[in-house]
Amino acid sequence: MDEALALCRVSSKEQLLSNSLDIQGVNVQAMAEELGVPIVKKWALHTSSKKGKNLKRKDLVEAKNLCRTNKKIKYILFDRVNRLGREAEYLTYYMLDLQINYGVRLIFCDPSQQELNGTDPGTFLKRVEKLVQAEMENEEKSSLATERMRNRVGLGYYPFYPHAGYKRTDARDGLHIPDEPRFSLLKEGCHLIIYKNHTPEQAITWMNENGYRTKGGNKLDIDHYSEFIVDTYYCGIININKPGWPENIPGLHVPLLSKREHAILVSILKKRNPRFRYEHNPEFMLGNLLRHKECEGLGGYEKFCGHHRNPGKRPSGKQRVSQPVYDCRDCRKRMGREVVENAFSSYMDSLQFIPDRKSFKDALIKVWKNQRGSVAQRLNTLEVNRTAIEKKIKGVAESYATEKDDIIKGNLGKLLKDYNNELSEVELQIHQVKDVDLESEGFVGFAIDFVDRLREKWWELSWENMKRGEQILFNGKIYMDNAASVHPLKLSSIYRLGTNKKDLDEVNFSNMVELAGTAPASVGLSMVSHLQV
Repeated sequence: MDEALALCRVSSKEQLLSNSLDIQGVNVQAMAEELGVPIVKKWALHTSSKKGKNLKRKDLVEAKNLCRTNKKIKYILFDRVNRLGREAEYLTYYMLDLQINYGVRLIFCDPSQQELNGTDPGTFLKRVEKLVQAEMENEEKSSLATERMRNRVGLGYYPFYPHAGYKRTDARDGLHIPDEPRFSLLKEGCHLIIYKNHTPEQAITWMNENGYRTKGGNKLDIDHYSEFIVDTYYCGIININKPGWPENIPGLHVPLLSKREHAILVSILKKRNPRFRYEHNPEFMLGNLLRHKECEGLGGYEKFCGHHRNPGKRPSGKQRVSQPVYDCRDCRKRMGREVVENAFSSYMDSLQFIPDRKSFKDALIKVWKNQRGSVAQRLNTLEVNRTAIEKKIKGVAESYATEKDDIIKGNLGKLLKDYNNELSEVELQIHQVKDVDLESEGFVGFAIDFVDRLREKWWELSWENMKRGEQILFNGKIYMDNAASVHPLKLSSIYRLGTNKKDLDEVNFSNMVELAGTAPASVGLSMVSHLQV
């Protein structure tokens, strides 16, 4: 025996209250009796059928699934076309799919639309026309509803769901009124921030302790509060953030705060900055610093990120211990934190000065002195300058002592003062040049000690100083391969690996050492003053 399904639907609260579902139920039952089939399942839903909603509509999806599994179902009964829905394209496909694949017909039960139940092409065209008409009516209705809502906003009404602390009146005007005790608790909490120097977190705690709960029964949290309270709705001004809507409309609802109070509160919340994003996790110091060798040059991030991996539960249901790991952001290659950081430490321990610490220091001092110039040559030049200036001072002093004219004598006095200043500057330079040996020794010793501390105390550095140290020690990026081997893009010229013991002669070594302004790697020495180890 053939069977049928019945689908009844309303889209508005008014239709629901006007017993539309009951009327549809009477019509589909009468059609079932006329066809002589039992209704094996019936849906009576309050749901939208506008465009984009029907693909996942509960009654349509479940009805098709039943037709697929129960071959006795031959009919799906509707009251009218607009109860089927208001989306012509999808619902036409839905009817054809049922008819062609499952042998199921859609039957319209309202007496005024039973003419649409024929199987000829002309009747099919009429059904499609009715669906198109229903969709157009819905679009017109939606447009008119939106226009009415705009007009109500212009009059000071807020036609949407009430904000926290408010509720709608029972009257049909839909005016928003305070929802006690939420309204008073919110107001007092805001005043604590504005007038009594409470932090937003302290005010939230006070509100929760005094009984504030959301409509869902939850405590208020700072992120939710910071999101909704900044709306100008709370100082009595309605602004709908959509094009074409009225702006800065004085609302008819009771404001929670004055405009001045609301401006102060918004300013405080903006300064709070609760979501400061760090560039690294202090538990994974090589995150966003170390790069994956196998992903080099592929155009992605290359960098490893660190996190605590959740390995799930044991068969017994007990949670396994989380595992600290580094993951490549590109290929998701995963390595344990201990493996990665131990391998990096071993690599740092293997770095040695070329060819050894003493030789490197001597060569660096030599290059430093050469760059500063010959001490003897510079002293000789300065001594000649000093003698010339002293001779000028002597001649001007003699003229000054015998000159009778006051104007000329004043000019000679100024000239004498200038020469004395030049002499003081030259004598200071002579003093500094004589100390060049000591100056070079001190600076080079400091620089070498600094770089060594940078290597030995790597894990005591801040992440920012690690980033700078990346440039000093490696002249660029640091890579690690799948075997946890470190591959610097370019190891600094001051270092060699412990296993690569190649002595350099003094001349070549002297040329190798890099100082500020002589080679790109000089950033190592020029940045010394910016780091604190």
